[in-house]
Amino acid sequence: MPVSAHLIDAPAGTPADILRTAEARFLRELERLLCDDLAPALRAFESAQDSSAEDLSKDEIRLASRWATAYDKARQAGMRDLGETAEAYFSVRIDG
Repeated sequence: MPVSAHLIDAPAGTPADILRTAEARFLRELERLLCDDLAPALRAFESAQDSSAEDLSKDEIRLASRWATAYDKARQAGMRDLGETAEAYFSVRIDG
């Protein structure tokens, strides 16, 4: 299932090609870390944000945890060439 990522609140004046490269690097890293679990992990993470732990299955909790870990690593990879960007983050959505 296709997933897209967009960098939000990037440093002012960052060239568009640098932003696209950061988004592509972030998404590649997420895909590498999660493979076929990328979309299910994102859904599980979103469910975890809207639910209490007792409302989630063990598999949803496991996937949500994997998402959080992978997102952090992918964020570091994506931000690599952007310098100090404390406010910037990647918004990820499932396309389609």
